[in-house]
Amino acid sequence: MSNLNKLMPPMHIYKWVPRRLWQQIFFILLGLMIVPLVILGTLLIHTSQKTIEETVSRDLKQIALHATGEVLNEYEGAFRALEATASILGTLHADAWRQETAVVALSLKYPSLRRICSVNSKGRPVACSDLAASQVKELNADVPGLWRGENRWVSKVRTASDHVPVMDMSVPVRRYGKVEGLLTAEYSLRGVWDVVDQIQFGPQSRAILVDQYGRILAHPDKKEVLKNNTFTYPEVLGDLELGRNAARTVLDARKQKWIVAYSPITSLGWGLILAQPYREAFAFVRLMHYHSWILVVFSVLAAALIGFIIAQWMSRPMHEMIEATRRLAKGDLSVSLPIHRRDEIGRLKFAFNHMTVQLKKARQMERLSIVGKSAASIAHELKNSLVLVKAFVQLMPQRHKDKAFVQDATKTIAKELDGWNEMLRNMMDFAREQMPLDFAPVNLNALIEEVVFLAKLKVEKRGVHFHVQTSDAAPLVWADEGKIKQVIVNLIANAVEAAPIGGEIWVRNTTAGFEVANSGEGIAAEHLARIFDPFFTTRDTGLGLGLAICRDIVHKHGGRIEVSSEIGKGAAFRVFLPVYTREHLGKGVG
Repeated sequence: MSNLNKLMPPMHIYKWVPRRLWQQIFFILLGLMIVPLVILGTLLIHTSQKTIEETVSRDLKQIALHATGEVLNEYEGAFRALEATASILGTLHADAWRQETAVVALSLKYPSLRRICSVNSKGRPVACSDLAASQVKELNADVPGLWRGENRWVSKVRTASDHVPVMDMSVPVRRYGKVEGLLTAEYSLRGVWDVVDQIQFGPQSRAILVDQYGRILAHPDKKEVLKNNTFTYPEVLGDLELGRNAARTVLDARKQKWIVAYSPITSLGWGLILAQPYREAFAFVRLMHYHSWILVVFSVLAAALIGFIIAQWMSRPMHEMIEATRRLAKGDLSVSLPIHRRDEIGRLKFAFNHMTVQLKKARQMERLSIVGKSAASIAHELKNSLVLVKAFVQLMPQRHKDKAFVQDATKTIAKELDGWNEMLRNMMDFAREQMPLDFAPVNLNALIEEVVFLAKLKVEKRGVHFHVQTSDAAPLVWADEGKIKQVIVNLIANAVEAAPIGGEIWVRNTTAGFEVANSGEGIAAEHLARIFDPFFTTRDTGLGLGLAICRDIVHKHGGRIEVSSEIGKGAAFRVFLPVYTREHLGKGVG
């Protein structure tokens, strides 16, 4: 037994286990359905968020890559216009007026090209787009590569007098394949500003153009350009220097999270950076999270409801079995379970119904066997009684004038007939399989007082003292009044038989029943276990059916009967009955 206790879990673990089967099934189904749903929902939300982040980053990189093409087109457009004009100048005669006309036309067509000048082979300006430009210095020292056959020259970005970033452009002017001069211009990045400003992908988003040193060339806030501010994220500048088109998440000085995508303009050493607040870029992700969690919660609630319905459906046959078993334990062998299923539950119900049929047959056989075995005892009782009655009847013709004899004969015969009647009635009650009960609310106070009053009249000569204790606060019980009265009568009769002359009997009304106790010798311990067995008696007279019938009546009421005894002090029988409630309304014969 000690080894078994070691294998069993500690008892305090079981206090967390629900006591009802449907609750256990419900929590098991809840775990089997809800936990996977929550885990699946969490994984799907996490996966979708990662996928969306990758998609947003990829889209921003594509936007950055496309925007660099737009910036490069703007820049290349200015160069191509300069080269086209240089080609025109190469076909013209060295007429300053004609060259100036072409240069002015170029400045009017491309406002981003300023201070356009045509320079001769000696580095002196021939024609310029404005008068101030005619004072420019000689340029042949600044662009030596063009004289050696190169096609383009461009300076680093610098800040003009109006604080706008500019860069110088130069192309050769060829006549018959020979470089005869240069066409130079100051390229203002205002045209690039317009291209960058048109890049819109969010209310708070921004597009930034930087050079190879991180200096900001274009920005939605022009103060950032005019102040010559630099971009402060070296990891982004490092990727741009390596020519990488990428995206990453950064934190600004206020710890605000941004998603940054960038693409290099390799030919210029510049880089275009697209920056968008993380909350703005993934605002729809939060909405998706909200809707996803609503769906998960709804699924959980639906799963809980389905689990509750399934648990109730699965546990209902168990409830039916428990109720039927309880009725069977109380001695109701008429119980039968309806069978509507062909699974294990249906077979279990069939086995239960078969068991009740077999128990009913066994009880009938047992009762018949007991009745048959007790025939000799009944015959012996009747024989002794009949011998006594026969003696009085035979002597009656001779002594009919003897008043004392007639009086004794009358009392004796009547008493014996009453004994026969009681014996036969007990036998009929015990042998009867079904005992119809007429249930109604019963006041035990009135019933006890009525039985005790009759009992007092019958035992006056024995000097037995009755003590009745009733309480008006005691509730009504749901019972057959006649059958319960029979129980009280039998218990009081047994108490009177066991009490000595001048003894005492106590009849008490308890919370849900009554108690009958007496003074006297008490019941031996070896007899207590058999006190309710049919035909068990320690007296010379009687069949021993009274207590057995009392137990059957109480059990058919759904109650119980208990006995306790102490040698030399007496015995006590306690009966517990169901309390009458409103649930019993509408119920009648049981």
